[in-house]
Amino acid sequence: MNVANKIVKLRKAKGMTQSDLGKELNVTYQAVSKWERDESQPDFDTICKIAKIFGVPISYFENDGCDTDEAAAADGACGVATERDEQSCADEKADMLGVCTACGRILRDGDQDGTDGKLLCKACAAQARAKAEKARLEEERVKADKIKKQAAAEANMRAKFTKRVALACAIGGLIALGSLITFVIGAVYDDGTVGVTMSVCMCIFVPIMVFTWVFQLFWDGVARSVTCWGMQVIKLPGIIFSADLDGLIFLIVMKILLTALSWIISILLICATSILGMIVSVFTFIQLLIKIHRKDEDIL
Repeated sequence: MNVANKIVKLRKAKGMTQSDLGKELNVTYQAVSKWERDESQPDFDTICKIAKIFGVPISYFENDGCDTDEAAAADGACGVATERDEQSCADEKADMLGVCTACGRILRDGDQDGTDGKLLCKACAAQARAKAEKARLEEERVKADKIKKQAAAEANMRAKFTKRVALACAIGGLIALGSLITFVIGAVYDDGTVGVTMSVCMCIFVPIMVFTWVFQLFWDGVARSVTCWGMQVIKLPGIIFSADLDGLIFLIVMKILLTALSWIISILLICATSILGMIVSVFTFIQLLIKIHRKDEDIL
């Protein structure tokens, strides 16, 4: 029988209400109600007062205390007289350490096992340590899972960057090599119109510009934005025509001419923005390499 049930039995055996017992102990009846519902435990001094009120030894409230019927408990259990003097209670109190803060068991010397500064019996202390160990293991598991997921995400990001860098280098290198071969052939067969110096400069700088430009087209940045701006669809105005054969022929001819004009303008615009993108790419190439090295996701 736990402390809660023993307080209930003693109180009812003496015909007291929770309010009556609360007044004797200078506590509220709500506190007594919580004790009896085993929602909280009275402290050691309060247990001493309860034992004195009902004329039972303090040891009666221990887990291994004797369980007698209500009348025996009220008359003094375990062979202890109902009239206990103050010195006897003090001696018994001196022999005890206190009350387990978890289960309410009265503790004597050797029964206690302190955990985090709390007075606990050995069983409750073992449960507290087991609970703490379980919480620690769970925390370590969660932390390990978090580290594992983070490592997997970083590995996936590195693989994505590596794959895109390899593809950009391969395609950019091939196109730059093609431009180099083209300008070298042009320089070899030059009849003096361009000049040796200009041919050498074009063979050096144009492939570099082409490579940096193509390389940056694989990443979000200024060079790609400038180049893609020229790929917009050019919309030309509509055509007004008469509803007859001549008007229909006029419409077809004008549609063909306007379509051709639209394509010419688009090609010229793409060429212009591509050249501008090549020029810009030379100045933004190093900055892009730094972002790639840092694995900046904004450029993906």
